[in-house]
Amino acid sequence: MNKHTVNLLVDAFPQYADEQQLLQLPEGWLHAINELFCDLRDVQKLDPGHHPLDAIRPYVDVQWLLVDGRWSVYVRTLEPALRWTDQQAHKLVEAIERFQDASEEADGQ
Repeated sequence: MNKHTVNLLVDAFPQYADEQQLLQLPEGWLHAINELFCDLRDVQKLDPGHHPLDAIRPYVDVQWLLVDGRWSVYVRTLEPALRWTDQQAHKLVEAIERFQDASEEADGQ
């Protein structure tokens, strides 16, 4: 991805976007990554104790891994399992699945 695009993502999603990692990803993934980060922010908003001022505290850590010649997202939880609601867990699984589909579509697979 180009620096301008990455800077927009870092500004919008500082809790999830890592500049150095995003610079390595395909430019065509912008929409898929933006949607993923929006979904991850929505997962946090489902916390019963969520307050808008907590927006920077991430619930998950996002890493990008090169596996078999293709970039993949790796998302690990930062909050203990007891803090997660069923709705949050389900939304996270859906977000990752949606990202996988969108990134494969952007790659023309």
